[in-house]
Amino acid sequence: MLNLGAVGRGATLLAGVLVVLVGLVHLFKILEETCTETPAMAAGTSSYECIGPSLRWNTDQAESPVADVNGQWRNVFTFVPDPFLLHWSPLILGLATISIHFAEPGWIIEAIAHTWFRLFLWLIFVALYGSFGYAGNMGIIVGFFLVFIAALALLIEVLFRNGQSPSTRMTLRAPDRLSECTPSPVTQVFSSIVIYGMPLVGFLTVILGVIVVIDRLPTICEDGYPLTNFESQLSCVGPGLIWIERTDTDVTVLDTTYSINTLVGSDDWGSFFSLRPSVFFDLLTPLLMGIISMLASLTSNVDSIMASWTLLSYWLLAQALFGNFGYGGNYGVVLGFLSSILSFCAGVVTWSKNPPTDKRARNSQSELSLSMPSCCAGSCCIRSSPSAATPAQSKA
Repeated sequence: MLNLGAVGRGATLLAGVLVVLVGLVHLFKILEETCTETPAMAAGTSSYECIGPSLRWNTDQAESPVADVNGQWRNVFTFVPDPFLLHWSPLILGLATISIHFAEPGWIIEAIAHTWFRLFLWLIFVALYGSFGYAGNMGIIVGFFLVFIAALALLIEVLFRNGQSPSTRMTLRAPDRLSECTPSPVTQVFSSIVIYGMPLVGFLTVILGVIVVIDRLPTICEDGYPLTNFESQLSCVGPGLIWIERTDTDVTVLDTTYSINTLVGSDDWGSFFSLRPSVFFDLLTPLLMGIISMLASLTSNVDSIMASWTLLSYWLLAQALFGNFGYGGNYGVVLGFLSSILSFCAGVVTWSKNPPTDKRARNSQSELSLSMPSCCAGSCCIRSSPSAATPAQSKA
């Protein structure tokens, strides 16, 4: 007899994988258009060269090496809500659908897949917002597949309305890769690279963030506007602040409480120091990510990043993609590759047979030091914790 529950669970997992593929195809297609070959590049007269299809390397000697030549990269790898949701929705929704079968039950999983009817609604939502509009024909095909699986979920809900409904989840789990706690020499080398490289890359990312902030400081007074129109009324307080001197001119009367530093134009103080997501995240992402990396590697204030080598690898990759490559011209490109190398090293430690599970500990004097590896609840942990004690330590 056909097991509808098993078919529905398997089809849901497959649907999640397909939506992830739709998201990846969409991202790759967008990035392919970031840096294209031009006649000037073929003639050797272009001011930049392409590093792959997505990144630009500034070759103009007259330009600063930190000139912003990779602004298009930030159209995809950004935390600004509008473009982030536009480009990353399929990948996020696909991963969420896959996580139904792997993650521990929580309120998110319960909201998505507690019943087959909820799963039906979720699959329709994913089809509409994460498939049909992306990756051309592939997105349309995957979208109709999601609708078909949603119809199957609704059929299961109806058939088992008065009986015991089959589970919507497979409850899969990743294999445990830790067989013992003894690190190999290779993993010791890779873990040491990450241990000492992360604070350095974090510091360099902070410098990158400072460069970005300084480069974008408002220059409205330096540009001469609007002082040329109101020379008798206005003066400058530094390069970005305008002071209203008096209001009794015959030309135009300005109240001294008029918010001229916010409402003048696109290069005023308010366009720089703003909590609008399109300004805040685009400007401060490298600075904030660099500070977080330094705090995570040198203090215990950001333990969530340092909880495992896997999370650390993801964080360093996110820092490269969202906080390095798109900023600071050539400097950001080099720094992005450094962060990617550290991410790769952390990934090697994660997937090695005998990874060092305790990266380092801070002694009572808060001095940075390496610590001996220890098992941490069967996962690849970096920092030791009281719950990670071995049986022998527990007896002691």
